[in-house]
Amino acid sequence: MTFASGRAYQIYRTGPEVLTAQSSTILAGPVSSYSQQVLTSSEPAGPDEVPLTWVVTGSLENPRALKGMAQGPISFSRNEHAVFVPVEWNQESWEEQYGELVPEDEVVLFFKPPPIRVLPSGTDERDLATIVRDFVAIQALEPQVRQAAWLAYLERSPSDEGRQAALRSLLRSGIEWDHLGPALDRFPANPATSPSPATAPHTERPSTNSVTSKSVTPS
Repeated sequence: MTFASGRAYQIYRTGPEVLTAQSSTILAGPVSSYSQQVLTSSEPAGPDEVPLTWVVTGSLENPRALKGMAQGPISFSRNEHAVFVPVEWNQESWEEQYGELVPEDEVVLFFKPPPIRVLPSGTDERDLATIVRDFVAIQALEPQVRQAAWLAYLERSPSDEGRQAALRSLLRSGIEWDHLGPALDRFPANPATSPSPATAPHTERPSTNSVTSKSVTPS
């Protein structure tokens, strides 16, 4: 699989909702004791050198539990890189939108061995902590009501990532088209809440007049 096709696969198949489901404990809170250590820089060294890779360390002094039980304080580290440097560690494409961890951010720790996954959480589209809290609540529901909850979240989520996660989850659940179609039909009437064509998973949309019971599943 090429790099490009691998990234496309990630966009349509995985996102923060998958990491949420796989994690036994998820903690969040403000970053304390923030520190950054540069590992590699551009050459030659001097006042114009540019950091290429670095590691951020810090601690979570009073974490709040998004999933599981809260515990603390917890020290963490996170590898980061300049935007033009190829990723050499296990980073999924959806993580890129949350950017670098800065002192004023919150941090979200996903306990999924090994190792702990450390991601920043900010405001608006970078508010990872809020959508993870929503994912945890929906994933905790019984299977027979979970699909309806994802459908509702598809329409009410305030973020693109939340709506994309809902759509991926519904496709994985094998939702019937006569349930999914009406929810998608409502998006064009409200472009502000419509998933971006470049990022939303694509499914063939048969006419709801001719389809009464069609399961939609990812290929």
